Amino acid sequence: MDIKATKTQRFVVYLIDILVILGVVTSLITTLVFKIAKYDTSVKNTVLKQITEEFANYYRYILAGENYDNSLLFSLVKEYMKYYFFEFGITSIITLIFCVLYFVVLPMYWDKQTVGRYMMKVKVVSKNGEKITWKHLILRELVGTFLLYMVVSRFSGYTILLASLVLVCVTGRSLVDYVSSTKLIPIEFEDFQEEYNEEEKDDVIDVEFKEVDNNKEDDDDYKIL
Repeated sequence: MDIKATKTQRFVVYLIDILVILGVVTSLITTLVFKIAKYDTSVKNTVLKQITEEFANYYRYILAGENYDNSLLFSLVKEYMKYYFFEFGITSIITLIFCVLYFVVLPMYWDKQTVGRYMMKVKVVSKNGEKITWKHLILRELVGTFLLYMVVSRFSGYTILLASLVLVCVTGRSLVDYVSSTKLIPIEFEDFQEEYNEEEKDDVIDVEFKEVDNNKEDDDDYKIL
């Protein structure tokens, strides 16, 4: 029997854990780290503005049929990429640490729950309803949640995150569930799921096959007189 959390429960858990806690907390921590390090995040935006203006100059020169010295444009692009990858690296490290602590370590010592799951009274289990292991959580949260969040939030905005949210509403399972072969179930159905799995195991019949000796003579064989 496939017991799963309702679409409403999954929707709210997704909003709380991913879009609110993961998004807001990591953003606040990243901002705090930059302030402590006295790093000015506005410099990158300033360089980007200069790139836009310089590209406009390049376009005007091309339309006029004049030669354009692109050395300044390339220099600005290199400077922008330096700032971009620095900020991306810091954000990635902070997000990875938070994902490990919040989505992997916390559930292992808090009955497979996070804040969102606790509020909606659900927990994560393996696809067949059995208890999850460290391997399940690592696949689910680090390969699934962390990479999904970092890639789409940096390069595609929140488009894929919202698409994953739609997937939750339609199928009752998210992308990370498919990656790690897990699902969310209501806490009140946990004991029932375990009993059902045990009953399925009891229904299995062990059959022992024995080799028949075809060379053995039968007592009723005809005798030659």
